Amino acid sequence: MGSLSLPDEKEDDGLGDEPPKAELTDEEKKKYFRNRQGIPDLAPTTLRKFLQQFSLPEKSEGWDEIKFAWDQAHSSRDYLRKWIVEAKRTTLIEDPQPSQTFTTKHLAWQKQHMDYQSKQNLWKAKPKKDEDAASIAAKANLDIFAVEDVNDIGEGEPLYAHFEPVDWALLQLRYELHLLQESFKRDVDDEDRKLIPEPHLSYYYSKYFRKQLSPGVFGQKNNTELISHIKDVVTISGDPPLLLSQLAEDAEVDSADIFVKFSEEARRDRKRRQEAGDETSTLKYTAPATANTPPPPRPAATPNAGWQPAPRNPTPRPPMPMGKGWQGDGGKGLDFCSCCKSSVIAYKH
Repeated sequence: MGSLSLPDEKEDDGLGDEPPKAELTDEEKKKYFRNRQGIPDLAPTTLRKFLQQFSLPEKSEGWDEIKFAWDQAHSSRDYLRKWIVEAKRTTLIEDPQPSQTFTTKHLAWQKQHMDYQSKQNLWKAKPKKDEDAASIAAKANLDIFAVEDVNDIGEGEPLYAHFEPVDWALLQLRYELHLLQESFKRDVDDEDRKLIPEPHLSYYYSKYFRKQLSPGVFGQKNNTELISHIKDVVTISGDPPLLLSQLAEDAEVDSADIFVKFSEEARRDRKRRQEAGDETSTLKYTAPATANTPPPPRPAATPNAGWQPAPRNPTPRPPMPMGKGWQGDGGKGLDFCSCCKSSVIAYKH
C-alpha cells in the first residue's frame, strides 16, 4: 500500500504569516467611553428623579477594594462632577414644590396689585382741576425713583395714574419673574441650580403660578423677546441662557413700589419713542379673555361627606301597598347606588 507524502513547503494561501492587527486612529485613542447613541441608559423621568443621588462608591461605605477601570479615581470623580452639573442645567426638576414663603408673598402681591388698580379708578373718577403749563412740565420731568409715595405724587394723583392694560400686565410680569427667580433659588437650595435656564422658564412659571407664560399676548415670539421689555428687573443672558435678576442679590424687596416705578419709567420711555416715530416701541397687547388667576383652593371635606344618596327618579313611582316592615321605595330596606459613563468595579468580602 503506497504512502502519502506531504509537500516540503507550505502552499501560499494568501493570508500571510499573521492575521492583521487592529489599529486605532488618533481620534479613537482620545475616547475613554462609548459613544452615547441610541437608547439612553435611563429614561428621562428616572434621571430627573434620581440625579441628586448619583455618586461613586467610597471605602467608607465598607468596600475592601475599588478599581476604576477607565481612569484614575480623582479623574473619575472630576468627570462625574462635571457630568452632574451639566445634567442639572439641561434637566427639569420633576416636581418643584413652591414654599410657604412664596405663597405668602404671591398672595400679598395680588392684593397690592388690585389695590393699585382700585386707587387708579378712584383717581380717574375724581373731578380734575385745570393744570397750568408749569405743573404739567413738573410732572413730565418728575424724578420717578425719588418719589416717596407712589399712591400720591401731588394732589392725590398716583404715579400709575396713566397705566393702561399693557402697563398693568407688565407690572405683574415684573414682580412674578422676580419672585420666581428668588423663590426658585431658595426652594431648590442647590448650589448647581441657582438660576433658571431659559428653556425651562415656562415650565417653572406654570408650576409656581399655575398659569402659562404667554409671550404672544404681548405680540412677542418667545420668552427672550418678552423679557427684553422688562430688562430693568430680569434679563436672559449667558451661555447657556439663564434668567438673571437685575436687582441686588442681597436687596430686600419688601415693597412693590419699586416695580411700579420701573413700570412707569418704561411707560414714559415707550411713549416718547412712539411720539418720535419708533414703531418697534409699540406693544400689541391682547388682554386674556378671562382672568388669568390661579384656581381657588379646594374646600376642606366636611364630616360624613363621602356618601351621598342617589338623586331621585324624576318620574314618580306608583304607590305600593304597605306590608310588614317598612317598604319605602318599593322594597324592604334602603336603596343604594353602587449617568455616569465611567465604569467602576467594587469588591466586598
